Amino acid sequence: KKAEVIDGKKVVSKTTIRIRSKKKIGATEKFTEYIFEDGSSKRIALGEAAKPQYVKDQEEGVYTLPIYHWVDKWKQTTLQHDSQSHSKKLATRRSKGSNKLAARRGKGSDAKSIHTSPSAENPRAETLPEKITFVTYNVWFSTRNQDARAKELLRIVTSLNADFICLQEVTPVFLEHLKADPVIRKDYYLSDGTGTTLRGGKLAYGVVMCVAKSMALTHWALHVVPSAMNRRPLIARIVVNAKEMITVVTMHLESMRNAATRKQQLEHIFKLIEDQKHVGKLLEDDHHCFFMGDFNFDADAKKSDERTAIPTAYRDAWKIVHPHKSKKDSITVIDIQTR
Repeated sequence: KKAEVIDGKKVVSKTTIRIRSKKKIGATEKFTEYIFEDGSSKRIALGEAAKPQYVKDQEEGVYTLPIYHWVDKWKQTTLQHDSQSHSKKLATRRSKGSNKLAARRGKGSDAKSIHTSPSAENPRAETLPEKITFVTYNVWFSTRNQDARAKELLRIVTSLNADFICLQEVTPVFLEHLKADPVIRKDYYLSDGTGTTLRGGKLAYGVVMCVAKSMALTHWALHVVPSAMNRRPLIARIVVNAKEMITVVTMHLESMRNAATRKQQLEHIFKLIEDQKHVGKLLEDDHHCFFMGDFNFDADAKKSDERTAIPTAYRDAWKIVHPHKSKKDSITVIDIQTR
């Protein structure tokens, strides 16, 4: 049974009580008294019963997702991480090498951004891993050669030993391939084990994230942003240690000639990244954020309304990791006529 949560606190017991009314002589009022795990309590007048936390979240456009892991099938799990021991585990897990932050580009991924605080640019061995690898790819929702494409794409993606795999245009068919992949089952947590996050009428699709089990994933959620195409960002939070955290965001921004909507979406997303309500306190100097996906615009274009919505603290990860490569090396282009 799912534990009841009120104001972010787990309820351990509740009792209906009567108290003499302060408003009307001789009358009594009914309350539900909630006792929380930390020993505190709260009384709520009957008829004003507290809504479950997930209902409050959804009313605010936040859909917290279960964390799925493979046992003998994909099951929901609750993860608890000791930040200090996990930091040591990460430090010993990585082989010594250059302190680069890697990101890979896929179909339609016309822009990718990276936010690095000073401590992220010069990561300390006892905190951040020496290397974090990201894969982001729009897997294309077309039914053309769908099974063959899914199998080959997963073969390539799983061979990269990535810490984060961010996928866009994931359909129910592709999700089944993803869930059946032996590497994904063994090494990753999955943001959707049932297909409930994939939205659409005739064609359902969405964004899905896989996070390596070596990462201290604590929370992820889909958020509602302005969209006529059911586009929603997926934001994951990862503990580094008691003072540092990593946020990873993937999004498929609005397609077609919808620059104004894409700009709105970006503005919403960057506010969500710094949101403290659902993930606790974020330390400004120790909050490392990586934002990737199919952005549907060229950040280097002379006329790009969207790029004005990207805070100046964010930097293009591809340019950082591959400073000598040209733009054509970073974008996969598909000729519509060859489809």
